[in-house]
Amino acid sequence: MNRLSKTAAKGTLFQKPKSSRLLKSQKYRQKNPKPENVEAVKPTAHNTVTTLNMGDFDMLSRVTSKARATQMNLLSKVDSFKQLKLHSVVREGVFTRYLNNTESQPTAVQKVALKALLLDDKFSATLLAAETGSGKTLAYLGPVLSNLLHSREKTSEKSKPTNPTSDSPSTIEEGEIEKNSDIDISTFTGKRRISNMVFVPTFELANQVYQTAKALTPELNISLFAGSSNHTEDFARDVYNGIDLAILTPAKLLKFMNNYEEAASFALDKCSNLIVDEADSLLNRSFEKETMQAIDQCNALRNLVFCTATIPHSFDRTLVSKYPELRRLVTPSIHRLPRHIDFKVVEVWHKPYMNNKKLALRQALYAIFHDNSEPNITKRVLVFVNRRSDVQGIADLLIENGFNATALDHPPAERAEIIRSFMEPTKINNKNDVNDETNKAFGDQRMKVLVATDVCARGVDFHSLRNVILYDMPFSAADLLHRAGRTGRLGKKGRVIMLVERKDGKHWLKGLEKVVKKGQALA
Repeated sequence: MNRLSKTAAKGTLFQKPKSSRLLKSQKYRQKNPKPENVEAVKPTAHNTVTTLNMGDFDMLSRVTSKARATQMNLLSKVDSFKQLKLHSVVREGVFTRYLNNTESQPTAVQKVALKALLLDDKFSATLLAAETGSGKTLAYLGPVLSNLLHSREKTSEKSKPTNPTSDSPSTIEEGEIEKNSDIDISTFTGKRRISNMVFVPTFELANQVYQTAKALTPELNISLFAGSSNHTEDFARDVYNGIDLAILTPAKLLKFMNNYEEAASFALDKCSNLIVDEADSLLNRSFEKETMQAIDQCNALRNLVFCTATIPHSFDRTLVSKYPELRRLVTPSIHRLPRHIDFKVVEVWHKPYMNNKKLALRQALYAIFHDNSEPNITKRVLVFVNRRSDVQGIADLLIENGFNATALDHPPAERAEIIRSFMEPTKINNKNDVNDETNKAFGDQRMKVLVATDVCARGVDFHSLRNVILYDMPFSAADLLHRAGRTGRLGKKGRVIMLVERKDGKHWLKGLEKVVKKGQALA
């Protein structure tokens, strides 16, 4: 038998011998028992289970072909936002501000969510899972805002907002708390509450969701709040005046509930919608207890939605145990990187790098700088490292070599400003010689580099970002999907370069390039 025939007999080039695979699979199942009501996966060509045998790196629950196909009938029938039951005012906001008056088709997750998440009379818990960069924020904000307006119309609420979304100063009416006044707990009694909430893991994502909601509803009398765990008194003041949609971390809500116990008894008794965004992060080992405590404060919920781009095993087990009647809305492309992302693995122990990962990083940036992409636009490159302690050192290294680099190693408020400056593509004002290879060329406005940890990997939408470099190998397939998902969003092109050292050189790594190119799922 020739070499090719032997390979074909064994299956994929990236599989280990069968006996080794079976042994590892048995050990893994013993450590990670499958929940009883999760359908078993049959490894067919249609459910695109990864053939790379990624072992413990994977950590993602398998999504069956049946689960992927569940929504296909709906997806094939809907080709316009006009077919979805959004409130007319929200639909107009989508067209004029989100789509800029173009007839763009809703993405798969938007079709599914905007059809299914309108409020019911009875409580329902839902898992909304879709690939990164697919427009999940609009997918859950549309139903929340529509439910809010429909509810307001039913109750004929005529009171004016006390926390408008515009930047103009708000008018302080009788009984309201002025901005700089002290808060008397007793004054909370009988005042408006929080109607809807979105939980997010970071201040950066809270601000991003806030900006999207604000853009959709500038003329509406909708009061918004966004923030992290700081400035609890500001949050309490806004609760007193009434919040239609609060976007915050679970820690901030718990801090408010602990500091203002009397207000806590009624502040959430009208809260009907709760979205847990980046739910796999908020329900991981570090934050699960805190997040569940915050959810338990909401006794009037009718709509609880866990929104995520990945379904890790531990996250799936948590949902199954706590919400056995959970409704699952899963798009067909979950756990896949878009095929329009150019994904490349660089083994840095080979020539010309010879185990010098910093040299490989500089060479990758050099190549990006000198390619012909993004003419007349400042190129942006997002570099991910695993440890916060390494962020400043890598940025300093790049600055020493003439690159326009910034380290994202700051308190939340400062981080938000840095991210904001990196968020949008900017046009180049003056034309420099593109062939100039001096250090000055790298330091000018033609390219800027942001060095960050996973604080930028969850939900943050860098508009039209084309370049992502994974300086450190991600800890899991979920982290890989989130980091790579900062580019190639909403159908736009992108490229991901992953630098791999010999100690990280798993046998399946080179196969990742083929998996992405074929549009296969990592789980």
